[in-house]
Amino acid sequence: MRMSPRHTLAGAIVTATTLAISTQIAQADQFYAVQDPPEIEIGTVVELDNTQDPLVSTATETFTGFKPGKQGGTPAATDRPIFEVPVTVTTNADLQTITVVSLCLFQDDPTSIVSDVGNASDSDLATRCGFAQGGTLLNDDGPASVSPADTMAITYFGGDVDGDGTPTDVTSADATVTVDLNGDGTVDDAVYGVKMEDATAHTHLAYAPEVVTDTGTPGAYTKEVKFRFQLSHAMANSADDWYLRAIAVTQPPDYDNSGTSVDVAAQWVQSVQADGIETSTGDISTTAGYDMLYYGALTTTRTAQDFQTVVPEQAKTIAPITTPDYLANDTSDITIEATAFEATRDSVTDTLELADAADDAPTSGNVKVRFVCVETSAYDESSNGNEEPTAPGATELDLRLDNGDGTWQIPATGAPQVDVITGTNQSLLEDVAASNSTVGSEEAAQTPAEHQCTLDYQGGAAYGNEVYSNTVTMGIYDAADTDFTGNYFDGVTP
Repeated sequence: MRMSPRHTLAGAIVTATTLAISTQIAQADQFYAVQDPPEIEIGTVVELDNTQDPLVSTATETFTGFKPGKQGGTPAATDRPIFEVPVTVTTNADLQTITVVSLCLFQDDPTSIVSDVGNASDSDLATRCGFAQGGTLLNDDGPASVSPADTMAITYFGGDVDGDGTPTDVTSADATVTVDLNGDGTVDDAVYGVKMEDATAHTHLAYAPEVVTDTGTPGAYTKEVKFRFQLSHAMANSADDWYLRAIAVTQPPDYDNSGTSVDVAAQWVQSVQADGIETSTGDISTTAGYDMLYYGALTTTRTAQDFQTVVPEQAKTIAPITTPDYLANDTSDITIEATAFEATRDSVTDTLELADAADDAPTSGNVKVRFVCVETSAYDESSNGNEEPTAPGATELDLRLDNGDGTWQIPATGAPQVDVITGTNQSLLEDVAASNSTVGSEEAAQTPAEHQCTLDYQGGAAYGNEVYSNTVTMGIYDAADTDFTGNYFDGVTP
């Protein structure tokens, strides 16, 4: 009997073979994304209301230029303008990684610092402002010295300086002022401080800034530091050549590489701003900078002079007379003016007006006093004895300048001779040098040349044998300000 194939298959033993496949556990590739270098922006300059306490970021007037001033008022905040310059730093990391924000106001010089600033990595300003790219980038990396005639530098610093994840406290020895972190008017801690660079060499003054933070946008956290400061009177008066430079430093935290701490280099960014125009990448050398306005002041008084007895028709000169010391941030004119001479008897005042060059000799009913002053060094002694010298275009009266020993003096060529007239500011000393031109003594007052004054009384006063007196006021103005309008005027009346 034959078996069917089915039966044959059923009775057979069938073996199945399976292919073996080798597999591994999946591993994730990764990298440590170091934070981006910061971005920096300089905001709009504001002049604050310096009577407010605490200070409020509100402009009190249209900003027309920086105004320097002399420190010494009480309270200190009211003696000169306070300026505010906001600097905003943006980062994609924790804000405590921002360790330095520094602002520098500087005057361009003949080598054209600004024209060399071509991009954000440029560090040509480091000599004047400090914090060169590639430096230590710590809070002590500011300028080695600051001349108050051409530079002001102020630095906000602190945070996680060493990258260990913990902010480093700022000591009072490092900081000029500590910072109110939350704006409530009190210093919460000393994580950040502010210092005026080279503070002992000048009278620039730093105030605690307002600091505004914003962590609402991932990847674009911001810290706005509103720097507040007053400027030394020595800052040089000039137009269109003052610039702002700001830098920011961020210190990324150390990287933990399998238990080994790896340092990450600090990051640096710079921006330079002209008058309302900012750049971190372009050349602003063709853009006008800010203006620094004029400042002048007399720091001592002119001593009241006593001509003693004056006989009618005999002019009398006092020489020399010490001219007041002065401060000025540009070439200046020292001016003089006077009131009429007066005497009072039985409550009735007799007034002797001052004559000007156009007045005729005083006559009855037109009694006046001729009062003429001039820089002493502008006169040369003559050997004419008591003979009245003559000079082209000069009246005899103007030349009656006896120095008290019987020797007459002749005006040097081109020397100004001032008829002191009531209510008129006239240049007594012209083109005196700026007081800020001596390196190391930029803030010191200077002593100008002496002057002398001649009084010519022709008689006719109502009260004979009586003392007549007046008030002499001296002032200082920018020599280029021929109308005597001035930004500041500090007249001193003895």
